[in-house]
Amino acid sequence: MASENHTIAKYQYELHNQFTDGRINDYALLYLYGKDKQLLAIVAFVPDAQALASPEQEPEGHIAIEMHIRQLASLIDMLRNEKPVRFSWNAASNVVRISTQQEPVGEQELKKMFRFLYI
Repeated sequence: MASENHTIAKYQYELHNQFTDGRINDYALLYLYGKDKQLLAIVAFVPDAQALASPEQEPEGHIAIEMHIRQLASLIDMLRNEKPVRFSWNAASNVVRISTQQEPVGEQELKKMFRFLYI
């Protein structure tokens, strides 16, 4: 599938505190579900200083995404307080968007104008 656009019907998240190599590593996982409980994406929130991996479609069909941990509170706020929230994925351009807009992902004008909004 080249492009997907779904309404997020449900979400759940987990906060982790992992002790490794003498350090505590905090991270979070956010699961985004569409209609019929279809898993759309898993967002891994990593330390702010860590470089982010590109979004990638997993063999099971969902999209694996990394975001910085500082973005977790804003995203949870959006999911709680805004309706509808949409998840868009464009495999050709490797762009993911979580938004309250219904504009399909991949619109070049929007990408140029709102580049800082794209994950």
